[in-house]
Amino acid sequence: MKVENITKSVLGLVLIFFGLWLIIRWWSSFLVIVKGFLPLFLGLIGLIFILLAFEK
Repeated sequence: MKVENITKSVLGLVLIFFGLWLIIRWWSSFLVIVKGFLPLFLGLIGLIFILLAFEK
C-alpha cells in the first residue's frame, strides 16, 4: 500500500470515531437535528423515486 492510502485511511477512521464520539456526547441535540431533517430527507427521496419512475 502507498503511504497516501494509509494516511487517508487513518484520517478517515479518526474522523469516523470523532463523529461517533460527538453523537454520543450530544445525543439529545443529535435527536433534535434528526427529527427536523428526517421529514425533508424522506420527502426528497420520495420525489427522486417518483422522478426515476417516470424517466424514460
